[in-house]
Amino acid sequence: MTLEIPDYGIVNYAGRPCLPQISFNLMINKTETDISAVVNQEVKRTQNLDYHIFPYQRPWLKTNALKERPFDYDKEYYASIGDPNQTGINISEPFIIGGVRGVTVTIYPFAYNPSEKILTMVEHGEYKVKLSSPVENINDHSAIYNEYLQTLFVNFEAGSTRLLSNYLIITAPEYEAALAPFVAHKNSIGYNVDLFTTAVTGTSTATIKTFIQNRYNNPGTKPEFILLVGDVDKIPSWIGTGEGAPHTDLNYVQLEGVDYFADASIGRFSVINTSQLQNAIDKTIFMENYIGTLTKKNVFFASSDNYSISQGTHNFIIDTYFTPNSYTNLKLYSHSGATTQQSINALNDNQIFAIYSGHGSETSWADGPPLSQSQVSALTNTVYPFVYSFACVTGSYHLTESFGETWLRVLHGASSFYGSSENSYWDEDDILERGIFKALFVDNLTKVTPMFDKGKFYLINYYGGSVTSGSTLLRYLEMYNLMGDPSLSTKKVVLPDTTPPEAITDLSVGNPTSSSLTLNWSAPYDSTFGGIVSYDIRYSTNPILNDNDFNAAPRMVFGNQSDTAGTHKSFAITNLAAGTPYYFSVKAQDLWNNNSPISNNPNASTFQAPTLLVTPSSLNCIMSQGTVDVDTVWINNITANSSTLDYDIQFANNTFPNGIIGARVIPVPSKNQNAGINEKNSNEVNFGQSIKGSGGPDNFGYEWIDSDEPNGPAYVWNDIAATGTPVTNWIPTGTFGPTDEGYAGPINLGFNFKFYGGLKTEVYLSSNGFITFAPITSNTFTNSSIPSSGVPDEIISPFWDDLDAKSPGTVYYKQDGNKMIIQWTNYQRYSGTASYTFQVVLFSSGKINIYYNNITGTLNACTVGIENASGSDGLQVAYNAAYLKNNLAVQIAAEPDWLVGNGNMNGTLYNGNSAAIELTFQTEDYPNGNYGMDMVITSNDPVNPTITVPVAMTIQAIPVELTSFDAVGVRNDAVLSWETATETNNMGFKIEKKSESDNWIEAGWIQGKGTSTEKTKYSFTDKNLKPGKYEYRIKQIDFDGKFDFSESVEVEVGKPNTFVLEQNYPNPFNPSTVIDFAVPEKSQVTITIFNSLGEVIETLVNELKDAGYYKLQFNGTNLASGTYFYQINATGVSGNFTSVKKMLLIK
Repeated sequence: MTLEIPDYGIVNYAGRPCLPQISFNLMINKTETDISAVVNQEVKRTQNLDYHIFPYQRPWLKTNALKERPFDYDKEYYASIGDPNQTGINISEPFIIGGVRGVTVTIYPFAYNPSEKILTMVEHGEYKVKLSSPVENINDHSAIYNEYLQTLFVNFEAGSTRLLSNYLIITAPEYEAALAPFVAHKNSIGYNVDLFTTAVTGTSTATIKTFIQNRYNNPGTKPEFILLVGDVDKIPSWIGTGEGAPHTDLNYVQLEGVDYFADASIGRFSVINTSQLQNAIDKTIFMENYIGTLTKKNVFFASSDNYSISQGTHNFIIDTYFTPNSYTNLKLYSHSGATTQQSINALNDNQIFAIYSGHGSETSWADGPPLSQSQVSALTNTVYPFVYSFACVTGSYHLTESFGETWLRVLHGASSFYGSSENSYWDEDDILERGIFKALFVDNLTKVTPMFDKGKFYLINYYGGSVTSGSTLLRYLEMYNLMGDPSLSTKKVVLPDTTPPEAITDLSVGNPTSSSLTLNWSAPYDSTFGGIVSYDIRYSTNPILNDNDFNAAPRMVFGNQSDTAGTHKSFAITNLAAGTPYYFSVKAQDLWNNNSPISNNPNASTFQAPTLLVTPSSLNCIMSQGTVDVDTVWINNITANSSTLDYDIQFANNTFPNGIIGARVIPVPSKNQNAGINEKNSNEVNFGQSIKGSGGPDNFGYEWIDSDEPNGPAYVWNDIAATGTPVTNWIPTGTFGPTDEGYAGPINLGFNFKFYGGLKTEVYLSSNGFITFAPITSNTFTNSSIPSSGVPDEIISPFWDDLDAKSPGTVYYKQDGNKMIIQWTNYQRYSGTASYTFQVVLFSSGKINIYYNNITGTLNACTVGIENASGSDGLQVAYNAAYLKNNLAVQIAAEPDWLVGNGNMNGTLYNGNSAAIELTFQTEDYPNGNYGMDMVITSNDPVNPTITVPVAMTIQAIPVELTSFDAVGVRNDAVLSWETATETNNMGFKIEKKSESDNWIEAGWIQGKGTSTEKTKYSFTDKNLKPGKYEYRIKQIDFDGKFDFSESVEVEVGKPNTFVLEQNYPNPFNPSTVIDFAVPEKSQVTITIFNSLGEVIETLVNELKDAGYYKLQFNGTNLASGTYFYQINATGVSGNFTSVKKMLLIK
């Protein structure tokens, strides 16, 4: 059985009876030295139980499987009588919070005798805490901070109160100017803001804390709220001393006493540029201004794993706090079938609180339902929720960009994010979540950090109030950090009023065009909080003189404003008829839908209609591969009267050779396919699928085809291991080693690479065999099918598996003109030694070629394909299927982007003006043939609202034109020479030969010129041939693998006519030299080396030789400098031949 006292905690000895305890904080004098507690009276009773009191279970990390959680049971203790004197009272060591000294008092109202199952209960108790000094009133805190202290201590008494709360901002210097609106806002709502840059405070944790400490020690500057602005490279985080050593900002506000509690509220705008900072500021100010007026609704996310806790905690705070306070609460629980898309829809529907409980990663919510950084970035909400992430490592702000940082940095997302920099526990997260929202609704702590800090105190008091170094409780104080403003209000009450705004009296109209007029006015006064929130604008071709005219006129609403009296406003009314007079009137509206009287009624006329002239009416460009051409289309407004031409240009109907096939095969994942195998070195594989030969298109238009298909790419291996740049700096993405789970980069491509409609200039390489375009912030050892909403997204995956960049594996890259080559050589799996050698070639056109050279390991456990940034679209070649093999090429490409428009694709032209639209034709490496596109120009010309300009390009081949090919025999060599007039996409020439009885074999390779219109001469010498006839041909190979053969030529290598002994070369020599000789007939040949005394030094040859030319090498390494002689003796059918020559060795 279990025992519980609502709102209080338990005795936490693992395996022993889980007995309730009562803890609270007591304020004491700063000089108190003699504090004690006694039991005045306890009225007890005992009860025999049928069942044991359930034992306390130690904390269990969310990263550990629930099925592996041990059952803590102290058998020896349960066989004993326990601690019959356990009831009583305990006083903790003193601590200080914000200048207030206190202790935690814990009362133990239960004792248990396990062997006899006897429970002793205190029915009535009186306890006395003895203090030697009286408790003093605390002065010089603000009312805001006093409210926080009031909830912490049962006997807190405030003294004199400071009117304003001191707010300290410490920022990287580059953000100082951008913070001006935020500082002005905070000053305007009752804070005294001081801002300093790290040029003043220093940039280390020690110097920054010293600066804060000095401010804290001065009563006039003592901060109650502290905001750090910048990522950890500008303002570093601390490494905590709690269990697991979490990254934390807590140490910056541990300013008094030797305890671990915060003495001020701290938060961080963790941004890396001013754009992100502006987003954080705008969202903060918006929520602070409008929190009292926004629709009260929340969304709750819960994982399916251990859902009894994740859902149970949510349901408790919904039923206990949110529903009674009139919030609408949407439950999106994975166990009940909630989906990621439902999560996105809910967040876009403008929630106040977004609360998650479950599993997480550094870059995502993992399963409750899953949500990635890219999906957060794509949100469109206009109310910015307070996000609470009770999950592992979603607040790992010490990484490049954690999940929590994404919420704060993006345009929409959240106004604040609380998340953990370490792995969290199930029970402790449950207690913390309950405590935070008790602090909000029971203690009425509405500021985001005091509210969270009080929630942490509820957690600590639940376990008796003792926080020690290395403990789990200290881990919880340290690992949950705020991305946001620590003083941000999460709840505010604004009372409605019925007083309408005053009327607008200065409405004017001007800036005419053929289709628009612009209104200008000053915002009127309104007494409601937030001022004027929207304007009801009416226009008509008749005067608007009263409410009837106003209500009958067409309407436009200018909303989402917050205007004080006198604010200048401007609004353009578009889509008006040309040459027409219009009248206007406006009403201002406040938060409570109170409308002002109608404004004054100005009028003006639009300009006359424009006339569009487009020249030329069509374009046709004939080009060769690898070239670029530019032409221009002119857009003209040729009316004589005042007019404006509003134009817009779109390109449509892209046609090209080998167009996209209308049908496609889509791999459908199995239900368990993306469940994930989250253990290194797992032997389990979720088998997937592959499509043989070719596939696609995906939704964007990418298709793939391999070298086994008739029109597929040729397998061409261009080894860059000797010429490329090695990748050596791997950065870890988690706790594993950097070569195991890491990334390298950025690597500059040297060109704009087109990928899913975006332009990329650099790439990052994962140690697990894929390419991406941003730093990787989480482990990716488990591959998944494509597309998938989970991380990683926006990837090119030649071989995504649990790989390792350990030796002997290497990675090289090489930028080569319009392509980037990345090569993995002898790469291995994390748990294996079999190797993989493969290569990716990225072309500036967006084409991707993958070459598999030698892959000998496991081949049915990887993912091959590409995926877009949101994980919503992708092209899968293979997933956990037996598809890859040696000498395979795969090509991935979308529609050719052969036409690029430069200039204003939309705009306005006054009469007599023109716009030039420059069109760039680029052939890249596209196939020969005809390309077509429609340039569609729409405008407000009533006669010609749409004009289409056909644009065409024809790519004609410049062949590799071979103008000559000759071969001659020189002694025992064959010398080949040839000449080209033009070359297109020419990688080079493979020289092939065969003798009278052999097949064609490769004799050599000569690099080509690529694309050239100039004459080029080539030569190649095939050396040391035996006498006989040889036939030669040239195999010309393009970069895309296509090839063509030349006609063959014949050459004869003849026999020598006489015996010959040639002079050695080089001569003099050191230490070796070459000796050539020839025999015209089969002969017994001896070649001997003598010194100057006639002594034999070495016999180089002593054997029967066929007729032919010969070459041998003599090495004099072991000889002294001097003159030496070499002699040939040859005996054939025609007689004997002897010859002697001299050579000189100089060392």
